[in-house]
Amino acid sequence: MARAGVEETIQIWEGIYASFDEAAGAITGPGFDGDVWRTRSLGAAQECLDALASGRPIPQLHKQRSALLPPVVAAMLATRDRVRVLDF
Repeated sequence: MARAGVEETIQIWEGIYASFDEAAGAITGPGFDGDVWRTRSLGAAQECLDALASGRPIPQLHKQRSALLPPVVAAMLATRDRVRVLDF
């Protein structure tokens, strides 16, 4: 539990940086501007559209991508007053 007046930082995921400058120094590939990310994202979107067009549910794989964030944040709020999330 965080002490009064002291903000504890807990980092759950790798690749967390204190600033954009620090992150820029750790770049190892094209990230969101790369062909792999673009191709996979468009493919996932197409699978969802195809499922909806045929009356099938969206595949579980695509639905669970962000499913863990709310319970993780809720659990963290049990021991602290505030949680900050930067996600893009």
